[in-house]
Amino acid sequence: MDRTKFGDAMQDSKGAVVLLTGPSGVGKDTIIRELVRREPSLEWVPKYTNRQLRPGETGRIHKENEELARMERDGSVTITTNSFGIKIAESISDVESVLARGRIPIFDFNISNVSAYRTKIGARVFTVYVLPPSIDELERRLKEAGRPGRLEAGIFELSEVESGKFVDCIDYSIINENVGDAASAIASAIRVLRQ
Repeated sequence: MDRTKFGDAMQDSKGAVVLLTGPSGVGKDTIIRELVRREPSLEWVPKYTNRQLRPGETGRIHKENEELARMERDGSVTITTNSFGIKIAESISDVESVLARGRIPIFDFNISNVSAYRTKIGARVFTVYVLPPSIDELERRLKEAGRPGRLEAGIFELSEVESGKFVDCIDYSIINENVGDAASAIASAIRVLRQ
């Protein structure tokens, strides 16, 4: 990615989008909440999903399958991912609305769809890949969250990242040992790009 071009976009916030990606359970949503709390230029863009929301879950809006399909047909959502049988969609108008307010949209995203998303909205996307401190820690987090069945998929994704499959999709990576430290490092990277 052309860091100068992205830096220019970050400077005026027009067309600049930050994506956090990584395996399920790595802490993407927690990091985003912390980043938004620390960085007033960032705004978390909610995503639409067909699954029932977890108690206290933020960053998601439930939509029935028929509504998601209609939104996809009429082009009002970007990419619909089907991960673990769950549909997730990002609203084009929500991203445009955040940009119109002079802020930078941030949301979690599936690594396998980053390239298509960049093609659809342009090259002004900064992708952060969040890694777990270890597979054991990822397994612990997934069990704690009630999603132990996602460990195998997470290990597979990590092996694909390690093999270089997504090298053109990742601009920055961070190990999430501590949410505060991870958020600080990502915020610093975004500030550098905005200069």
